[in-house]
Amino acid sequence: MTSTNITCLLGATLVSTLLFGACKKDDDHVEPPPVPPTLSVIELRPVAGPAATIDEACVEVGRDAEGTVLVVLDDSGTTSLGDWILRPVRACGSEAACGFLRAVVSNDDDAEVIQVLSVTATIPLPLAQVLDGPSREGAGGAGGASGAGGAGGASAGTTVTVTITLRDNDGFLIYDPAGAPVEASFSTRVMPTDGCRAAAPAASEGTAGTAGATGTAGAAGTAGAAGTAGAAS
Repeated sequence: MTSTNITCLLGATLVSTLLFGACKKDDDHVEPPPVPPTLSVIELRPVAGPAATIDEACVEVGRDAEGTVLVVLDDSGTTSLGDWILRPVRACGSEAACGFLRAVVSNDDDAEVIQVLSVTATIPLPLAQVLDGPSREGAGGAGGASGAGGAGGASAGTTVTVTITLRDNDGFLIYDPAGAPVEASFSTRVMPTDGCRAAAPAASEGTAGTAGATGTAGAAGTAGAAGTAGAAS
């Protein structure tokens, strides 16, 4: 083999090695996982009803047939949370910072009564169904002369816990850098239409005033002294 051929062979080998090394480096490079957003609820919006925060005593169901209450998250667009995109299950494609939200409504017994998978950062919860049953009965039956009953016939509502989690493309939990699941949870009392406004005056009503003490009867008058008999003639 001539020196020219040897030189060409070594050159081709060197080029192939460099190309292979470059390709291998690209293939081995792993992008760090995207930092997930923080879930924070800023408002509860009943459809056509008064808005509330999670710190208030109660929230009314929406005025639509489903009693929808919209849970609004902070730092969000219509279909995004921070730098994350919200899409349906297995619809993220090559997007790493992508997933969906799962909201679960639990009752006092910790039983899951509602589940919603959402690709919007404003999550619609159909809460009318949590008022079905005994919780719709009036709470004002105890009222008497003391005024403790409040607004008779108003629904006592029902307390629920709402837990929202961020899920990946396959539905698995997303964890923050500290290893905790990305979630937000709060409890609130769900009331029927106008229930929160009806409950507020009832709570502020005092008990009936105590009757005034009966006055003390006056002391009896002292009898006059007997007259002195006249002297004998």
